[in-house]
Amino acid sequence: RDTPSFCSKWNINPFDYDLLLLPVNLNSTHWAFLAVSMREILVQGGNSMKGSLRRLFLILLRWLRLEAIKAGKQFVEKDWVYEDVAVP
Repeated sequence: RDTPSFCSKWNINPFDYDLLLLPVNLNSTHWAFLAVSMREILVQGGNSMKGSLRRLFLILLRWLRLEAIKAGKQFVEKDWVYEDVAVP
C-alpha cells in the first residue's frame, strides 16, 4: 500500500531513532502528539481535547510496516502497544 497521508512528507527511517515525537494536526483545529518509542515498542498519544488517537496509531503502524520493509527490518505489528496519555 501507499504511505498513509499524514506520514507522506516524513523522509526518515524511523528505525534509526530510539524515540520519535510526532506532532499531529487534527482537523485543522488543534494539535496533538504521538510519542513513538522504538525500543519499548510503545506509542503514546496525547490530545488536549480528550479524544483517543488510537485511529492514528493504527495508521502509524501501517507506515512503520512499510518503512520496516524498506529498511529490511522485522516488524511484528501485534507486539506494539498504544496508550492514551493525559494532557492538561
